[in-house]
Amino acid sequence: MAAVSANEVLTQSTEGWHYTLRRSRRARRLRVQYSPENGLIVVLPQWASRADGEAFLCAQRDWILACHRSDPNGLDRPRPEHALPVEVVLRATGECLDVESVGDLATLHETLRCHAAGVLPKWVGHHSAGTGLGYERVRVRNQRSRWGSYSSKGTVSLNWRLLLLTPDMVDYVILHELAHSRHMNHSGAFWQLLESICPGARARDGAFDRLAYALLPAWSRL
Repeated sequence: MAAVSANEVLTQSTEGWHYTLRRSRRARRLRVQYSPENGLIVVLPQWASRADGEAFLCAQRDWILACHRSDPNGLDRPRPEHALPVEVVLRATGECLDVESVGDLATLHETLRCHAAGVLPKWVGHHSAGTGLGYERVRVRNQRSRWGSYSSKGTVSLNWRLLLLTPDMVDYVILHELAHSRHMNHSGAFWQLLESICPGARARDGAFDRLAYALLPAWSRL
């Protein structure tokens, strides 16, 4: 049976209950938790199998029935794919953040935005020093449709979701925005400059959104 990855959510049913089975690299023991927002969740440590999780859930039957009495419909409806994760893997930095205590989606997004605000400005500074392309400041935002932008005042704005992408993809977005310090457009001169500091930039740009969104978990796209 295939292993469950750190962020994979499998919605199953036992005794008519719907629940989410998640594997956590930081968990040391099996545990079950419930909330009206996220439903019933069984957290598996790395050593536990799916069968272990199902057996543990059945052993908590009395506690689950108590939850059912307090929220009669809560265990009967399947949870959406964007249920909150227990952990978030940041591909860009190789970090794994424990977000189990985060209670709602808005708080999770803001937590990750704040974390990115401590990482991405240094990344911009590194590439600025290496290319000689300047900027005034960096803002990390919860942008819905853009990965980044460069304003006429020299502000580089970046989407916190960049941390969910690979390091080379973050490099590309930052270099793209820094190139706008010389050319505030997408003219031939802009692409010539960008190609000089990021070979293959045009080809990368054409496939970027498709590749990026394939890496984003459903909860991060809301």
